[in-house]
Amino acid sequence: MNDATNDAPGAGMNGQALPEGEGAGGPQAADDSVETLQARIDELERELAQANDAALRARAELENVRRRMQRTMEEERKFYPLPFARDLLDVLDDLHRAQEMAEQSAEGKAFSAGLKMVADRFEEVLRKHHCLPIEAHGQPFDPHLHEAIGEHATHDLPEGTVSHVARIGFKLHDRVIRPAQVLVSKRPDEPPGAADDGSAEATASTDEKEPQ
Repeated sequence: MNDATNDAPGAGMNGQALPEGEGAGGPQAADDSVETLQARIDELERELAQANDAALRARAELENVRRRMQRTMEEERKFYPLPFARDLLDVLDDLHRAQEMAEQSAEGKAFSAGLKMVADRFEEVLRKHHCLPIEAHGQPFDPHLHEAIGEHATHDLPEGTVSHVARIGFKLHDRVIRPAQVLVSKRPDEPPGAADDGSAEATASTDEKEPQ
């Protein structure tokens, strides 16, 4: 009786029935479980790669923001004195004007010399703080550095050259505080018939040299 029970299909030891799925279909079920686990692992790896990529992008963007903020802070610190320097330049202009007026009289010569010493000291302090005059006289006109207030007809300079500085310009580091006010050279206008007169004079001179 016991032998018959143990030999029954699907029976385990002691005649107990095996759990469903552990019979003939067991290996197939195990393969399905492995494939499911592998698919889940692949999906998690893709998600991890995406998360790593997003983290790298966020880190790069954060670094860019940090650098932009650092540059902005450096620019603000570098050019913080600009409004103050602009106001000081008006005082320097007054010193130069007073010096020019003092030079026009014999009594003001000594006073003019004193004003010049003060103006020179003033410019020295400005240079110490990176506020430098813009080079203008004899330079090609540059609209970024110079403000043209008129033209000057001359043969002494190439056309488009700064021939006179009416007001000195200044820069703070590489930023223009105010442009230099200048006159720009141009070719003098030729009077009407000047070329014809020259030709006539040359012809007359030739005629005088011919033997009679």
